[in-house]
Amino acid sequence: MSNGALLAIVLGGIWTLMWPGTPMGAFAIVGATAFLASSMKMPITALVLMVEFTRVDHDFIVPMLCAVAGSIATNRLLEIRMQAQQARSSNESSELKGTAISRG
Repeated sequence: MSNGALLAIVLGGIWTLMWPGTPMGAFAIVGATAFLASSMKMPITALVLMVEFTRVDHDFIVPMLCAVAGSIATNRLLEIRMQAQQARSSNESSELKGTAISRG
């Protein structure tokens, strides 16, 4: 959670340079929730845990939901790409083994 909070504070600092007025703690809570949801692969559980642990207002739920949805979508996209890349590399290695056996 601290990784997500730290990244959110850095990105929140950039955000406040352009649009000042948002507290940095809000970015930390939203980022920690997104990181926790993505790492546990349980978005609803992470959202409920963070709301219960931090006792934030209901105003935070929409930004938390958006951040969780983005982190889960990114996580799934990267998993699909990694699986496709691993499948391609295993197919290439099996083809190379097949040509080495037929030549031998």
